[in-house]
Amino acid sequence: MNKNIFNFSIIVLFLFSCSPTIKDFDKFKTQPLKMDKYLPEKESLKKNKIVVAILDFCTTNSLIANNLGLGNIISSKIENVLVKNRNIQILDRKIANKLKGYIKDGNLKTIPNDVLGNISLDYIITGSFDKAETSKRYVNKLTGNVIGGILINTTNCGNSKSCETGRNIGNAMNVADTIVNPGYWIYNGEVTGNIKIYDVSTMLLIESITFNGSSEMVEDVSLLANNNRNKNGNISAIIKHALDDSLITFKNRLHSIFIYNGYILEKRAYDGKTIFRINLGSNDGLAMGDKFKVYSIENNYNPITDENTLEEIEIGTGVVSNIISHNNAWVIIDDKKTIDKIRLGNIVKIKK
Repeated sequence: MNKNIFNFSIIVLFLFSCSPTIKDFDKFKTQPLKMDKYLPEKESLKKNKIVVAILDFCTTNSLIANNLGLGNIISSKIENVLVKNRNIQILDRKIANKLKGYIKDGNLKTIPNDVLGNISLDYIITGSFDKAETSKRYVNKLTGNVIGGILINTTNCGNSKSCETGRNIGNAMNVADTIVNPGYWIYNGEVTGNIKIYDVSTMLLIESITFNGSSEMVEDVSLLANNNRNKNGNISAIIKHALDDSLITFKNRLHSIFIYNGYILEKRAYDGKTIFRINLGSNDGLAMGDKFKVYSIENNYNPITDENTLEEIEIGTGVVSNIISHNNAWVIIDDKKTIDKIRLGNIVKIKK
């Protein structure tokens, strides 16, 4: 018992010590900060709107996805995710879907000027469904006991897959200490696919994100008979629930892709702790606890080609603190070696 208490105390201490909360902020004093060799251009600091076209997804690989119109549905869900990012301007869907013909075999072709008019497009998001499937199985009528709302079978089920225990039965009928489970159908749905993001300026595929989701629905046989439920209605509901579940697999990654690069602006220290200010804030989708990486720019000389190229070199990592304004945030870096390397103008890339 004492050992468990000790282990719990260690865990709590660890969690609080890693908390991205800055206390006594007013006591932190500004520290000198050397400039990086390559400071960002003023244009990089303007944060112009990022224009994104979201195309309806391809559903030719899945009859169910095609029949349920999932190509349009997932595009709308992605739009709802990105529209909350104030940095992004979503292109009208009618114009966006005109761009489908310029993506072939995973490659982006040159888009004629008359297609977009005066619109300066930055990124195209599209994708496809690999699978949208449903299955169902029947669980037989059983007599059992309920413990804490969970059905514990008292009959001998053998190896039958249609005899289940440990399931929370919401439609069970109470009979003294036992219940009768009237039998039910379990519907399972699954969707998988991929999201592709193209940089229009380079015509390159810059991200390919796999998504997947699943869902389960239980239907009482008696309810099925009484309400004359529609089979297609079940398929539609379970697949759309699975699609909603798939949002978890790519939502944060989408946010990360379209967050601007930030830059180190200021350094402060107090009581052995060091914090830095960056030019990203709540308007850019930052939240307390977001992780990030810091990069410096270095010049690499190639003696064979006699050419110089600029390259991003990772310095270290950190976390966004609780002090966030609309356009700025204070971040925490614990590693002393990283702190000593940081310069004014170093690049900060957020990872949601």
